[in-house]
Amino acid sequence: IEFGDCAVPRGFKSNGFNLGIWVGTQRKAREKLSPDRLDRLDELGFIWDPNAEAWDKGFKNLNDYKIEFGDCAVPTDFKSNDFNLGIWVERQRMAKKTLSRDRLDSLNGIGFIWDVSNYFWEQGFKNLNDYKIEFGDCAVPRGFKSNGFNLGMWVGTQRTKKETLSLDRLDRLNELGFIWDPNAEAWDKGF
Repeated sequence: IEFGDCAVPRGFKSNGFNLGIWVGTQRKAREKLSPDRLDRLDELGFIWDPNAEAWDKGFKNLNDYKIEFGDCAVPTDFKSNDFNLGIWVERQRMAKKTLSRDRLDSLNGIGFIWDVSNYFWEQGFKNLNDYKIEFGDCAVPRGFKSNGFNLGMWVGTQRTKKETLSLDRLDRLNELGFIWDPNAEAWDKGF
């Protein structure tokens, strides 16, 4: 097979023969095909359910991503082996309510991130907590990075979004000793 698998696009033609339509016909007629024909197609690696095949391919790529990067925080534009993994991940988030229990369990089992915004906020809070443990305060310098995470930028974002943060997040930051106005804090330390 020219492409290495049996994932034949619907409109694909080979030597004038509409192979894509023929493949679709075989899928629809599966229950009526003779055992010999079923065996011959299976030996070729015939894909009976292209949607399931595509989902399995996406999940495998996501699992490989997790092994390589340690999380499932896939950037939207990330591609893996010519597979647009970032888009596939976004589609899973959008389809969460319609995914089968097996697929949900598989995604949850590898630590799928359903709420990216919350995930990154928690990463920032964890890094801020680590910073406080190491330095004794929450006076994070503007460009400070921790393990590749731009903590200085995250802290600045929390300051600008103070009015829209949830009470839970405000309380957690305040309990940690978050500095909302670094200029006032520096001025107070001068006295």
